[in-house]
Amino acid sequence: MSEPVDLVVVAHRLPFELVRDDDGALSYRRSPGGLVSALQSALRNRRALWIGSAGRSCDQGVADALDNPVVAACEFDEIVLDRGVWSPHYLGFCTSALWPLYHSAEVAPVYRGSDFAAYCQVNEMFAARAAARASEGGMVWVHDYQLQLVPSMLRRLRPDVRIGFFLHTPFPAEELFEQMPWCRQLLEGMLGADVIGFQTEGDVAHFLAATQRCLALRSEAGRVVVDEFASRRDVAVGCFPVGIDTELYAAAAAMPEVVERAAQIRGELGDPRTLIVAIDRLDYTKGIDLRIRAFAELLTDRTAHNRGVVMVQKAVLSRESAHEYRRVRHDIERLVSRTNDACGGADLLHVD
Repeated sequence: MSEPVDLVVVAHRLPFELVRDDDGALSYRRSPGGLVSALQSALRNRRALWIGSAGRSCDQGVADALDNPVVAACEFDEIVLDRGVWSPHYLGFCTSALWPLYHSAEVAPVYRGSDFAAYCQVNEMFAARAAARASEGGMVWVHDYQLQLVPSMLRRLRPDVRIGFFLHTPFPAEELFEQMPWCRQLLEGMLGADVIGFQTEGDVAHFLAATQRCLALRSEAGRVVVDEFASRRDVAVGCFPVGIDTELYAAAAAMPEVVERAAQIRGELGDPRTLIVAIDRLDYTKGIDLRIRAFAELLTDRTAHNRGVVMVQKAVLSRESAHEYRRVRHDIERLVSRTNDACGGADLLHVD
């Protein structure tokens, strides 16, 4: 049995994922998305345990094929999910219901009872693992929309630990949120934490309004009052914007090999006077299509065109098995082709 840990981080994904090359060899690579970047600096000098999935299922038969790579001063505990549970949990409830709902229902959410049942099952697995690994009176830090039920489940298993929950996505307006058939269960799950964090003050306001509207709970000075067995418990709710390690990025940008490679890239692009660079995960919420259309508008200004303007958009693939994301990829590829054709065939827009 592994030793208990004072700080346990619980996230749906580990900071790395398993990939298989064309020859069938297995290796790890950094997980896409902002959560890893957000936590990397916070955990760099702290002993912690990170519980999560590396993107492989137990039906792949490779659960013990590789040792955990050293990504930070952190220990890792991998949860391997059965694909029959992972698919309705992640592709179903998380990707088709929560993600669009939390991004203003730009795409209509899809609600299925079987997906929510899988969501509950996965959350129970993560809560049980965290309960088994946290030290007496330790701290458990739960992250993001895939695990919103974990705080309350963990509190029932380990009332001695301190629990934090942070939502990395927006939180929708209460009128929109209450359309979710299981809105009460999600709120009650989050309120199992001692502290709940959001990215913006607007998200905090929406959450507090939802607890009042859906659960009839009152808030006082940024705290939600929860009555448990006739005893009062206050849950702190606040805005804690995520940033980046600016010193790390600045140091990397000044490295001679980075400066040299940047010059090479600019040269490969025709040494434009103005180079616009963007990096996003391929997702309909990122506005990549709007950015490309805005760039196309810029190119209609012949003055800007003559100055030599090139745009490079790095789109990190994710959720390729979801229909909506395959459609987004197809639409962007077609938009890039049309934009470059409109410029007389010049490759002024590059999307990788």
